[in-house]
Amino acid sequence: MSLMSRNEITGFVVAPALAPLTYLLILIVSSYVECFGQKSIKVNSIPDALMGIVGFTALGLPIVYFVTLVFAVPLYLLLRKVNCINVLSVSIGGAVIGVLPVAIVFPPEIYTVAVVHNIETLAYYGSFALSGYIAALGFWFITKKSRKNGT
Repeated sequence: MSLMSRNEITGFVVAPALAPLTYLLILIVSSYVECFGQKSIKVNSIPDALMGIVGFTALGLPIVYFVTLVFAVPLYLLLRKVNCINVLSVSIGGAVIGVLPVAIVFPPEIYTVAVVHNIETLAYYGSFALSGYIAALGFWFITKKSRKNGT
């Protein structure tokens, strides 16, 4: 018996790539809506936009795969061992893991969110949580077949 099925391995390879793409989409939308207080992305042409996507993804993917290997895989194996794999546990785990690296690197900001209720900081952390959540849902749908087959 192998540690993971082929679909689970595929899920851990493909789904994490959704996180930086989701975060980039959040940045683009927020720059037009100005919900984070400032415009940060200016896209002048389609080639500029494509270069931004490639560059942002190239910077984000190594971080995302490191976080997946260190946090997501062990959490998934633990949840699978205790037979607690469902869409809720996977999506909450993805959202928490999405915020975890930022909370580790910038721990004083958690205080700002919890005590001062700074909306920009809350939106910043929320965007990472949403990115992790979307990646986790991607993983959930990729691995759905292996859960149905019991492998």
